[in-house]
Amino acid sequence: MGIVTAFENIKSAWLAERPQWALWLPVGIGAGIAVYFALPAEPSPYLGWGPLVFCLLVLVRSKSDAFRLLAAGLLSITLGFSAAGWRTASVAAPVLEKRVGPLHLTGTVEKIDFSASGARIVLSAPVFNTSRIRNPPENIRLSVKGGSESTRSLLPGDRIGAAAILRPPPPPTMPGAFDFQRRAYFLGLGAYGFVLGDIETLESHARAPPMSVRARRGIETARLKISARVHAQHKGEAGAVAAALLTGHRGYIDERVLRVMRDAGIAHLLAISGLHIGLVAGLIYAAVRLGCAAIPRIGLRVNGKKIAAALAIPAALGYAVLAGFTVPTERAFLMTGLMLSGVLLDRRALSMRSVAWAAAVILLCRPESLVGPGFQMSFAAVTALIAAYSVISDRRRRGNTPTPGLAGKFRRYLTGVIATTVIASAATAPFAIYHFQHAAAFGLIANAVAVPLAALWVMPAGIVTLSAMPFGLEAVPLSIMCVGIEMILASAGYLADLPGAAVDVAAPPVWCLGLITIAGLWLALWRGRWRLLAVPMLIVGVMGPLFATAPDIIIDGDARLIAVLHHDAAYLTSNARRARFEAEDWRQRTGLTANSAVWLADAESAQGRLRCDAHGCTVVVGHEFVAISTDAATLADDCRKSRMIVATVPVRRDCSPPWGVIDRFDLWRYGTHAITFTDAGPVVRTVNGERGRRPWVNWPDD
Repeated sequence: MGIVTAFENIKSAWLAERPQWALWLPVGIGAGIAVYFALPAEPSPYLGWGPLVFCLLVLVRSKSDAFRLLAAGLLSITLGFSAAGWRTASVAAPVLEKRVGPLHLTGTVEKIDFSASGARIVLSAPVFNTSRIRNPPENIRLSVKGGSESTRSLLPGDRIGAAAILRPPPPPTMPGAFDFQRRAYFLGLGAYGFVLGDIETLESHARAPPMSVRARRGIETARLKISARVHAQHKGEAGAVAAALLTGHRGYIDERVLRVMRDAGIAHLLAISGLHIGLVAGLIYAAVRLGCAAIPRIGLRVNGKKIAAALAIPAALGYAVLAGFTVPTERAFLMTGLMLSGVLLDRRALSMRSVAWAAAVILLCRPESLVGPGFQMSFAAVTALIAAYSVISDRRRRGNTPTPGLAGKFRRYLTGVIATTVIASAATAPFAIYHFQHAAAFGLIANAVAVPLAALWVMPAGIVTLSAMPFGLEAVPLSIMCVGIEMILASAGYLADLPGAAVDVAAPPVWCLGLITIAGLWLALWRGRWRLLAVPMLIVGVMGPLFATAPDIIIDGDARLIAVLHHDAAYLTSNARRARFEAEDWRQRTGLTANSAVWLADAESAQGRLRCDAHGCTVVVGHEFVAISTDAATLADDCRKSRMIVATVPVRRDCSPPWGVIDRFDLWRYGTHAITFTDAGPVVRTVNGERGRRPWVNWPDD
């Protein structure tokens, strides 16, 4: 009887949530995309399109509500799976197989990001003066050191020549780390490199490119000119941040300023998202509507609200395009455009439905964005905010809260800023910790200062700056904008310098992030009391860093660096000069606060469980020994005495210790290895072993 009652209660709760069912459509799409990217090998296209067609037929032909609902859910999952497969196939392009150069190349500039130390240039249709490249990439990215006049004068569409050294897109620094190769694959970049010497500008004799290419280059040119113009007038830190807020170009921002903003918890201000797009659309909407109302002859004859909405949509789109149209920007524009379209159609925009609409569009058009921090943090913040304020507004309506006076409105605004910061920070913190292993202790205080200044001072002045720039009158509003930015940076710098301002933690396992995502969606999308069932899952997921364990030994895939865990506090490494980026990323991902140190190559001196000489090291694991061999001459002795061999040289002799061998061939084939010793023996994770044989993974034996 109890089971029947429980089933009836679940059924009643489920039917009561009927208006919320549609909100789970993008969740199903995202689940299908997640399954696709988690597969160890590229699936057959029929694996997605076959079930998709079947679910569609069931949805159309079935007369059972239960079957139709089940088919709709499976349809969304297969739709995401198929969209990811289609996108992967559509962006396939040649990738450089190995490092080459120096060589001379020519190509057409598509994009430039200037910085204080130089520039990064994306070239299309590169032509090389060597036959060593069998399958030339279609696009490459070059780093240029220094800011020569020839480099500063480049614009998209220019054809250039240069001497350079090229390499394939780099793999993750360790298992579970950020996948640079996957990102490059979906960006269409087949090689990275750096320029040797000066860049030569060449005459172009090619035919005019298609209209879409000319439009893209024109937008990039406008962004560059605006950014350079802002930086030329204000060369300090405020001018660099102003250029980033107006165009999305962050190259002029000094690394120290970026660190201060991260440590203070206000780095999100640089991501052009809901705050910026909403302010642009809102200010244009308010200005046009007030303008119509101020002229009685116009205000009495036209609907000022609709005219304002009709002008605010292209203004928001123009700013989004100018800012680079990243994933947070796309989400913000889609939601803003939907709400303004509701004004035009005399329809009330449902906020959570607009989030679902934006998520579905982005996931279907750019499925790879699901696994990136931009999509995850942007949608986590806006979903949590809308869900939380929906509960707050419901309680206010039931309580019949009276309209506050001026002081009450200011107090409510300040409370709203604090509440918004707390909710958004709590929603994005798990994703920030997973991707960046970083958290800001004083983010609430920093945002309480920065957000009102950005909303009421910086961005309005920025809009006026952009509007005045075609007439050459941007100096005054830009100066006002930079004063506001200076105040934000000053408060952020003070908080970032306080003890304990930045907290570094270990990257949690990926299953913790999945658990948090499911629990957060369950809590935010449902309306009934049964959504509280997600709280225990949320608590377990938030404890993710506690489940993280630092590997005992990490070996770089190019055999340049080996790190051994020392007293659970830091790594001892084979050298301090090679693979420094990898060493820092290992330290950051494992959450170790102490910097790595180089082990002593002195056989008479033991460093904890590690003893080394000029030929390698011995690591004590319980009562067993693991040999780290850097010299082939010692392999025979290591094989006899050790339970496991880790060698940076090939192991060609008959050597079969109980725990196995990892040699130079394994590192070449599988990439960076991470070894964790347990009571049952070593657990070995590899970069390529975890990613599988996917189109973006560069398997050297293919």
